[in-house]
Parts: sequence; structure tokens; C-alpha cells
Amino acid sequence: MSASRKARTARAYAVNEIFFSLQGEGARAGTPNVFVRFSGCNMRCDIQPGKSSPGGFACDTEFESGRPMTAAQIVVSALKLAPRGGVGVIFTGGEPALQLDKPLVDSMRKAGFGPLCIETNGTIDVAPLGLDWISLSPKVAEHAVRVSTCSEIRYVRGYGQGIPRPRAKAARKFISPAFSGDSLDPDTLRWCVDLVKANPEWALSVQQHKTWGIR
Repeated sequence: MSASRKARTARAYAVNEIFFSLQGEGARAGTPNVFVRFSGCNMRCDIQPGKSSPGGFACDTEFESGRPMTAAQIVVSALKLAPRGGVGVIFTGGEPALQLDKPLVDSMRKAGFGPLCIETNGTIDVAPLGLDWISLSPKVAEHAVRVSTCSEIRYVRGYGQGIPRPRAKAARKFISPAFSGDSLDPDTLRWCVDLVKANPEWALSVQQHKTWGIR
């Protein structure tokens, strides 16, 4: 098959944006990463609970728009942002597991990026992807979570919401107070601090990138 024919038949992913920044939450907070945000999500998180929402917070991420990109184009874009390599890649969304596959993971690894990480709501098993780091943030009832083991688990909690009882095995467990846009309600923060105090197997994770004023 010719190179031009391969280019025409290569899989296209719907990508919302690709940018270089610091991870703002969880155990890897403060580390430099290329973020690959995919378009689309199978959840619609809002204040009120529902079939596609855990309730307690509204999603503040724009993930509907996007453009088609092949794995090669994604790698080229990432290398323009971090040409020396040696930095992590975070596949995020929306819900990245709807599109992310092994060929793209392997292409990023071959280009010298790592660790390769995903931020997922857990509705799709990501074990076959061969990733280095799995950040699980469930948005569905525990019986519907398809990720059984992860590097860390992060639950967003609004004021009044209780401590989670996760089914997935996680090396690290975090409670993250819900933001409203870029603002954090002091009562919500205090509520989450008290949850961690009462449940010391958990730790607090605040979306620090919002307080740092970065992406």
C-alpha cells in the first residue's frame, strides 16, 4: 500500500485540544505533561443526579468540539510542544477511553513520551491499552465501573456528599472538592477536609492548576 493510501485509510480520532502544562491534581500533581483531550463523553455531570450524572457538581470542561487527527498527527503535535520528549502524556476528555486504542498508545511511547496516563470515568476497561498510569474518577454507580485496578482513584465531592466506597483497587485514594468554574466554595473545601480527617486512608486533592492560573 502506498504512503498516500495509508494516510487516507489511517484511523482518525476526534481531538478537542492538545496542550502542554502541569498536572494539577492527584499523586502526579506538578509534573509536566502533554494533555491530549478527546472529544465526546458518555456522561453529563450536573448538580442534580441522573442516569448520566452522579450529581453534586457540574462539568466545566468543553469537550464537544474537535477535529479529526491520525495517530501520526497527534504525535507530531505533541513533539512540537515537548520536542525533547521525556515528559508524560495524559489522555483526557470528555471520556478518552471511548477512542483511545493501543496503536496510539504505542505510537506515543515509540516517540519517547512517558509515563502514558489516562483520566477515565471507569465505564470502559482500559487494561488492554498498556498504560503506565490510570487515574480513575468514577461518575457511575460502583457496580457499573469496569476498571478493576488503577494507580489512583479520585472522587469529586460537593458539599454534603459522603465518603465513597470504591470497588476498584487503587494505590492512592483522593477526595477532590468540586469547583464552580475556577472558584472553590470554602464550605465545600472544609467539608472535604473533614471527610479526609475522618477517613485517613484518603487524601485531599485540589485542582491546583485552577489556583495556579494555568491550563
